Amino acid sequence: MADLNKISTDLILFSLPEFGFFELPADLCTGSSIMPQKQNPDVLELVRSHYHTLLGYEVEIKSRMANLISGYHRDLQLSKAPVMRGLQIAQDCLAMITLVFEKLRVNESNCQNAMTEELFATAEAYK
Repeated sequence: MADLNKISTDLILFSLPEFGFFELPADLCTGSSIMPQKQNPDVLELVRSHYHTLLGYEVEIKSRMANLISGYHRDLQLSKAPVMRGLQIAQDCLAMITLVFEKLRVNESNCQNAMTEELFATAEAYK
């Protein structure tokens, strides 16, 4: 989920008009009520947000076990729900990211134009 969060953040950033490296699929975006021409990357924003939901589940489980002595305790039965919800969220997010990648368009000319000399400074320094 951390990787999906990062991928979502990068795709949101690099699909902005200022970069224009990617074009997000229109059917996975929604228009804005104030600015109908604007396309909001809803799917990516939801994937990004779900990562934080999973972090909350992690804390819930860890804190539930924090002061238990060794062995099995009835308290642990309450860890099943966040684990199952977390697994479902992870599956759903993988499905959403798969849809994004299947329909994502790369703007090759914008990517090529962004590859300026300073990107290769380390390689030049090694030479």
